[in-house]
Amino acid sequence: MLVLRLLVCTFVAEFNCITNQKQKDMKKVLWLMAMVLPLMFAGCSSDSDGHDEQQSSIVGIWQETSPNENSFISLAQDGTFKLFASRNNKVGFMLDAGYYSQEGNTLKFQSVNGKNYDYTFTSNNDGSLSIPIDGNVYTFKTTGIENNAHTNPLIGRTFNCSEGGYMWVGGTDYGTIEFTNGYILKYTITTVKSKVTQKVTNETYNYLFMNDKLYIQQPLGYYICTYKLKNDVITITDADGRQVFK
Repeated sequence: MLVLRLLVCTFVAEFNCITNQKQKDMKKVLWLMAMVLPLMFAGCSSDSDGHDEQQSSIVGIWQETSPNENSFISLAQDGTFKLFASRNNKVGFMLDAGYYSQEGNTLKFQSVNGKNYDYTFTSNNDGSLSIPIDGNVYTFKTTGIENNAHTNPLIGRTFNCSEGGYMWVGGTDYGTIEFTNGYILKYTITTVKSKVTQKVTNETYNYLFMNDKLYIQQPLGYYICTYKLKNDVITITDADGRQVFK
């Protein structure tokens, strides 16, 4: 661009002098103008189009291509992301959310937990993306797009885990779940005996919402759950049909 600016300056200098030059000098100025302007427009157009295409191509909801995998990564339009990566075992998995940016073929992530990390992706000829995550290469295909990866219909709501609480011999446990935001839920158990509150226990879990499923991180693994709503009661069950929270 520096060379182009010098050429433009030369043109301007020539133009200011044309009134005192002969006809052949006028032709020289017109020739210089014809050479410079196409180069300027070509350079600006190339820079802009390449950048926009690169940024827009990465935005989307990317699902693992293998039919037996539940892994996904959502790179939303506003720079938020959510990620779940697993090789079908309860130990080796990753569940995270936060913010991302793109530098060439590198995705730079800033987790809501304060961790920063980078992944280098490969764009394949069939439109898929290959991303190495924690030693495993995942191949994703886009299935849609989100404006914000942290929003879902449960945020800001609190539900009971069962109607009337969970009864036991000595009393009743009342469980509630509050979906604080798009990646943290709060599970509260209130133990009541003879109508007197005996104990209140609070537990916090990381979770993600994708395709009407809840991906919930546990201390020793994770659950991929479905849920049902009935009035103010939510029933969350795992893949084996067991109720996760009571």
